[in-house]
Amino acid sequence: MLRINHSDDLFSFYLLRNDHFLPFVYWNLSTSPAIFGQEITLTCHLEEISTNPTKCAERKWIVDPGNKVLTNRGVSSENKKYSEVISQHNPTFDLKIMNLAESDVNVDYTCTCDFKTFSKKLVLKEERFHYPPIWTNTNFSVHNGLLNVTVHMTKVYPVPNCSLMVGDSFIQSKAVRYSQNGIVYTVDFNAEYKFREKDCNKKPIVVCTFGMVSGPVRFEGDETYKCLIIKCTAPGISEFTITSNNTDVVPSTKVKYTCEFGYQLPAGDLGTRICQLGGTWSAPPPVCEVIKCTAPEINEFTITSTNTNVVPRTRVTYTCESGYYLHVLDFGIRECQLGGTWPAPPPACLDTHCTKEKEKQWAHEWGYKAFFSSGSSRSRGVAILIKNSFTFTIHQEKKDQEGNFIILDMTIQDYRLSLVAIYGPNGDSPTFFENIKGLVSGIKNSSIIMAGDWNVVQDFDKDTSNYSAKNNIRAHDKILDMIESLDLVDIWRALNPDTKRFTWRGPGLKQSRLDYFLISSDLEPFVKNVDMDISYRSDHSPVYLTLQFYNQIKGVSGQILLRSGRGTYIFDIIIIRKLEKRCDINHVNPEAQTTE
Repeated sequence: MLRINHSDDLFSFYLLRNDHFLPFVYWNLSTSPAIFGQEITLTCHLEEISTNPTKCAERKWIVDPGNKVLTNRGVSSENKKYSEVISQHNPTFDLKIMNLAESDVNVDYTCTCDFKTFSKKLVLKEERFHYPPIWTNTNFSVHNGLLNVTVHMTKVYPVPNCSLMVGDSFIQSKAVRYSQNGIVYTVDFNAEYKFREKDCNKKPIVVCTFGMVSGPVRFEGDETYKCLIIKCTAPGISEFTITSNNTDVVPSTKVKYTCEFGYQLPAGDLGTRICQLGGTWSAPPPVCEVIKCTAPEINEFTITSTNTNVVPRTRVTYTCESGYYLHVLDFGIRECQLGGTWPAPPPACLDTHCTKEKEKQWAHEWGYKAFFSSGSSRSRGVAILIKNSFTFTIHQEKKDQEGNFIILDMTIQDYRLSLVAIYGPNGDSPTFFENIKGLVSGIKNSSIIMAGDWNVVQDFDKDTSNYSAKNNIRAHDKILDMIESLDLVDIWRALNPDTKRFTWRGPGLKQSRLDYFLISSDLEPFVKNVDMDISYRSDHSPVYLTLQFYNQIKGVSGQILLRSGRGTYIFDIIIIRKLEKRCDINHVNPEAQTTE
């Protein structure tokens, strides 16, 4: 079946086969892309009629308008413009059009084999045709770092898509103006770009693409951005910082920051700064931080005024727990030094201790009759010192092996009494005071003087300050029981019922009255004075008691004699520190004093 199809002013003959219309003869554009000024090929296909082109009695290429015959059985009407080529392998024959011109497109071409003919228009399409610009004018100029680019193109097809490239910067410009003249265009491309430091010495390039039928066309400018080297100003410094350079530097120069002695860079800051393009620094200068001293260490029984890190020139004061003392040459002061170091290790708090040899040495040096209870060489100790000029008789002496007490059963002329030096346990130890009561009551003297560091207060409300809770409660109850059993009086509290004074000072502003005299009530009428004194290099204050007897004992300086008239005993409970020796001794010192 034959069918004539009319479309786009074309008439084609089709053979209907298997429900499809196929032309007996047809032609197509074989050249892609078709570039103006170059050769293109139109190919006429005879496959459907299986005819060898050489067998066609009439074989022509015709162009309309004018029905001009371009070739007839291989003979060209214009040899420099048209030619025919017959395929040796396929039933096709070609029309070669040399130097493609604007007049060669958008016109009808017909190929004929005998009475079989096919005609259609060679339509200009962007995806198939390219008209390179006949003339191009480009201009690249730079003023104050601003690049201006213009590209002028005449007779070009299709309208190009142009972009400006500077180094790795890509500027898609929309400033394309064009006008059409026939099938071709006149195009103007404009672009502006502000040079940056990274564009130094990079040449600007305009790249244009023409639809999908041609590779990009490049227009390269000779103008480049002449880089001015902008230096970074001299590195700034913060307090205590040091730099490896103190002058202006060019980009990419590294400067190393360090710190003065005693200071360090912040954590994670290596101190390196780099001068960047444009004369800016990669980061501000670091701020050196003072190197702190670590939290003060403590030894056993030591206490510090702070437990956190401290800055240089901060003073930390060490004290000792109750019953322990700093070395005689150590004032307990440590000052944080530049560089975060301490000038000396933390002091060691020492318990009272001495040896038999030391006891003899000290008794000789002090010029006193001395009674010691020193315990081992690393334990507490007490002592009772009596001037050698003082007349007395010791009937018996009781003491423990731990250096906690001395009990003297003694007679001063005709007056018999029990003199007791106490160093109470630090913990809640009721058994200790129960034993003391038993030993003292076993001597059966009615007159008793007991003194020392009891480590137990009598009245929690009156005798403590800044305590959060009561301590040594069971020991306190035993002392009250001993007071009642032996008919004793806390003589300082009896004479100062509402006064708050303290003999011990500890951490956290804690204070308490741990040192006091307990005397039997029969001695109470003879009390002339009982008081506390100023402490000397100790956390305890000394306390003393003065007794004045009438018509029994008269005192003269340096000794006590049995005479008619009045006399005075002075009992001191103080803490002696021997500068040359490592020993702290609680002692009771009965000393004669004239009271004329």
